[in-house]
Amino acid sequence: MIKVMSIAWYLLIGIFWLVSLYIVFYDAFNVFFPKSIRRQKLIHDIIPALIFTVIALIIALLPNFIGAAIQWIISLLH
Repeated sequence: MIKVMSIAWYLLIGIFWLVSLYIVFYDAFNVFFPKSIRRQKLIHDIIPALIFTVIALIIALLPNFIGAAIQWIISLLH
């Protein structure tokens, strides 16, 4: 059951991550720009995309870190 919940958690965070990247890059691909401006817009959109990626990874891996900390505390008290 925990594996199913972990997979569902990762899928949920992955969907939020893909939606956030779609929002960031939407105007770079769907609005008509000259080629040089489109390239410049893509370069400027990479920074928020990297920030969203790091935040998504931290949120996705947070339950693993909490579980490891709980196991470590229990092993200290055992």
